[in-house]
Amino acid sequence: AARSDGVPRLVFETLRAFGEHGILKREADGAYVQARRVTSVAVPSSLRGLVDLRLKGLADEDREILDVAAVVGVEFTAATVATVLDAKPVQVLRRLAVLERRTGMVRAAGPSVRFDQRLVQETLYAGLPTMLREEYHALVAEALEAERGPALAGRDAYLVAVHHGKGARPQAALRWLEPAMTFLEGASLTDEYFDTVEAALARPGLLAGAA
Repeated sequence: AARSDGVPRLVFETLRAFGEHGILKREADGAYVQARRVTSVAVPSSLRGLVDLRLKGLADEDREILDVAAVVGVEFTAATVATVLDAKPVQVLRRLAVLERRTGMVRAAGPSVRFDQRLVQETLYAGLPTMLREEYHALVAEALEAERGPALAGRDAYLVAVHHGKGARPQAALRWLEPAMTFLEGASLTDEYFDTVEAALARPGLLAGAA
């Protein structure tokens, strides 16, 4: 439900997908129980198609901004997106303001900007070619490092480690893995802790470089 942003149809489609993939199973009394741990949720194809229709009407410049923003996450800053695209923050802010007025896909949230629905962010992210997505992840990590400075720690270190780990130059994540894991352990974020370990193990040769 948290991933649905309160959209009833998305809740229904997601639960149906859970059943089809064995994540939920029906007991003899008709109740549904979780059969296995969920680490990610794919956007149901019927809803992704609706979002794709909305995205097709965007100008290339706006789609590029949203693509990078989707790599950053549901919440992002114009400064980070501008750094990745080698643009001025005010240029990105202007386009985001237009997108908010015309489409409602994004909305200002204090110093940050948020996708109005997680579904939009996930659809954009899933639609990126692998090599481009990995390059964006690497550039986002580098942008965050530049914004926060060399002494970044805590959640910032975790975010940089995650983006580098998913990026085109995963070895750059090694520097941040230890402070990232310390943050997750201290914050009792158990799922994120193990997801980070699994992601590191999944990248061939990444942890070998830590020896």
